[in-house]
Amino acid sequence: MTGQEAAAVWQDVGGTLLSLLVQMGAGVARATELGREEARRRRSAEGLRRRAEREARRWALLGRTARRLLECCQDYELTLRTVVQAPVPELADFCLLNLKESGGGTSLLFHPDPDPDRLAHLVRLYRRFGPENGAGCGIQKVLGTGVPEFYATGSGRLLDAHLQDGELAASVRAAGIRGAIVAPLVAHGEVLGVMTLLLMRPRQRYTRADLRAAEELGRIAGLALHNARSLARLRQSLEDQDEFLGLLSHELRGPITTIYGGARSLRLRGDVLDRETQRGLLGSIEEGAERLYRTVEDLLTIARVELGQEPPREPVPVGEVVRRVAAAFQHRRPHRRIEVRTTGEGLVLASATCLEHVLRNLIANADKYSPPQAPIEVAVEQRCGQVQVKVLDRGPGVPPEEAPRLFQRFYRARNATVARGLGLGLTVCKRLVEAQGGCIWARSREGGGLEVAFSLPLYEGGDGCGVRAPGAGGGR
Repeated sequence: MTGQEAAAVWQDVGGTLLSLLVQMGAGVARATELGREEARRRRSAEGLRRRAEREARRWALLGRTARRLLECCQDYELTLRTVVQAPVPELADFCLLNLKESGGGTSLLFHPDPDPDRLAHLVRLYRRFGPENGAGCGIQKVLGTGVPEFYATGSGRLLDAHLQDGELAASVRAAGIRGAIVAPLVAHGEVLGVMTLLLMRPRQRYTRADLRAAEELGRIAGLALHNARSLARLRQSLEDQDEFLGLLSHELRGPITTIYGGARSLRLRGDVLDRETQRGLLGSIEEGAERLYRTVEDLLTIARVELGQEPPREPVPVGEVVRRVAAAFQHRRPHRRIEVRTTGEGLVLASATCLEHVLRNLIANADKYSPPQAPIEVAVEQRCGQVQVKVLDRGPGVPPEEAPRLFQRFYRARNATVARGLGLGLTVCKRLVEAQGGCIWARSREGGGLEVAFSLPLYEGGDGCGVRAPGAGGGR
């Protein structure tokens, strides 16, 4: 073989080898690409599997929570604990519950108890940006709008973009919060409160699916809390009704027994009883009938006021009404001295009938608790565009902490053991006075006894600056 022939052979072999190497390289690249595609497919399948598992856990959480809330709906406190514990740990590491209160504020409940350092961060965060500070975002905003807020990530740059408040973002990072959802608790279109879910696990973030689950959980929890509150109010109403019926039957039994016994004695033995005994029986019958009349009148008055049936008002001379009611009471109870003092009279826009009712109740209340020889004082004075009427006794009085509760229905002070009654008299007074634009209060007197007073705006005259009742509140 000549040199040229050998070179040609080697050229053919080299070309073949090069072609094989190129094919092998292409095969390796293809195999590598197929391997990568398989890895991506597996990762995608794994991701899908994990998302499906997480979605299944979310729905299992919702179903489990709904079942638990249904089981405990008759206990409001247990319902609260169930709601605040439900999202942990499946949907959150920490849960804050803010509930609207009837007085206008919010109450706070959280789960679980964090470690002291993290708790300190959370407390500072809540105090600085909580609903009491009127913050424009987060809890306060959701309480007002009912629209959830969603903070998906805790990474620094994105967190700042979400919160748009450098101080808030720094506080959130210091507390270890990596994501948050603020979801409303809604029932029948009313926002009862909000549930704040905090995510603190590293390398995790909230997704829109978590937001949807939190919204659904808020709806379930809102309905459960609404039902638990309604059942608690119904239970309390039934208890109040039972208490009222028991008190009413006791209150009516006394005067009915007196009237029946006195009338029966006069019918069967009237011809053999001396005149003094007859007068005593007739006096007892009259007193029992008066008690019945006052009880029925109080009940009807409360019913009318609660139904919104306000009496017509007209200019009324307060001093004349006070003297008339005091004289009528003195006539019925000649042994009880009533002292009337007026240092400024005037007209008020009120119902004379209601004003008389208030005064009768206050004087009768003072008579029940005063020692036999102690006078009842009634003072009328004019102050800063208001007419004040005070009824003062020398009875046992009440502790200062009980004074605001005297006007609550059926409430009787702890020391009110010397007199009978439903505890409605001062409740009626409060309703009637407030229905006519006035206010009423009670406080102990120096030297013993109780002062119950009310004020009504002058119909004409005065400087119109108004008077605030000291200790104004809610009977003996």
